[in-house]
Amino acid sequence: MAQIRTHECSRPNECRYIAAPLYAELLVQVRQVLGERLNPACLSRLAERSDRLLPLTIEAELDRSVDWGRVGAIEHEAHDEHGAMARTIEAIKQALDSDDNHGDPDPRDIVDKLAEFALGSPATCALRALARLCPELQIDDPALVGAAIVVALGFRSLYNQPESRALLEEVSPLNYWRQVNAHSAQHDLAAVLDEYLHLVLESERAEQVDAAERARLIAMKVVEVERRCRERASRVSDFAQTRPLPDCQL
Repeated sequence: MAQIRTHECSRPNECRYIAAPLYAELLVQVRQVLGERLNPACLSRLAERSDRLLPLTIEAELDRSVDWGRVGAIEHEAHDEHGAMARTIEAIKQALDSDDNHGDPDPRDIVDKLAEFALGSPATCALRALARLCPELQIDDPALVGAAIVVALGFRSLYNQPESRALLEEVSPLNYWRQVNAHSAQHDLAAVLDEYLHLVLESERAEQVDAAERARLIAMKVVEVERRCRERASRVSDFAQTRPLPDCQL
């Protein structure tokens, strides 16, 4: 359940739905905001692209595109594979230049998917949380975007674990990302990151360094915690397999 936020809202567009107590209510309000910003012609163009390109396409439609050529790769050993971030950035660049036209023809579904991205995408939640701690940077600043990707890749590793897929009762590999976004939003990942990143800021005294380095430092600390969470989940799973419950406890 989404918690009611009590801190001051510094970004006007967020203030409209920041205090909604339920995920369903948040979803309705975000759909309304998107409906006001996206005209029918824009929705039709978005519907022509595949789901994986929706966040990138809407940035271009709203003239808020990120300069991906300036987003540097920040690698961390906690990521699934060496060079994961560099490959992610390159995949984004290629996707933007592709003619990937396998989208959903129903514009109404586009609004639903964008709302899910806005509320539950780990990358989006990380970007907003980092932006609040680095107000000197624009939200599309390459340093801020890069730090958010670092955090998001850690969550990708966590959600790709068999234990996570079982917990979320994965139905389809193609639509698993929607389950991840919904799960993150319903359990208020945004609030969790807001609170935890602020603790990292204070413990590392990151407010004393420049904003770009501050974002990178915070992101690296978060990834270390994500790795420990994955390792703990794996140990619990291994223990459960070696110590099965008796039938009477199932």
